[in-house]
Amino acid sequence: MENISIATAKIQILYLVSKVPNVGYHQLTDECLSMLTMDFFTFSQAYNELISGNLMDKNIEDQEESVSITPGGEAILNDVVNTINNTILLRLNKSADKVKKDLENKKQSLVKISMLANGKYMVNLTKQIDGNVIFDCSIEVNSKERTESIRRMWKQDSERIYKQFINSLSNEGAE
Repeated sequence: MENISIATAKIQILYLVSKVPNVGYHQLTDECLSMLTMDFFTFSQAYNELISGNLMDKNIEDQEESVSITPGGEAILNDVVNTINNTILLRLNKSADKVKKDLENKKQSLVKISMLANGKYMVNLTKQIDGNVIFDCSIEVNSKERTESIRRMWKQDSERIYKQFINSLSNEGAE
């Protein structure tokens, strides 16, 4: 792992966030750490300073934190983007493409939760491809904790879950 400065970490984080607006905090963290250009402590310090310096905005929706670059962050990035090493720039672009694909998958994986009269929850899971619903399933759940777990897992891995469900019904891959 390279030992980079906080300033360099900030530039790399700003670059990724500029390429992927509303990227989730955990996705951003995972991508920055997987590129092996910074450790968690460098990432955390740079991230917090970008937020407190109003170069990035933090949003919380459905208990998930995401960030976007501010106009001030865009201005700073435009001034310093040419200082990014070409190898790192290629890695950042590859990471941005991966995160965009993951975000698009999440947008096509919908969860609707409603409270039932009996105190239980109805969780509706929907998978779309190109705006067409290809999977829709409703599940009655006993607890809020389990509901949140299902929501989180569906948002993170709906592609695998729905394929596994379909395969189990059709006995594909059964021995």
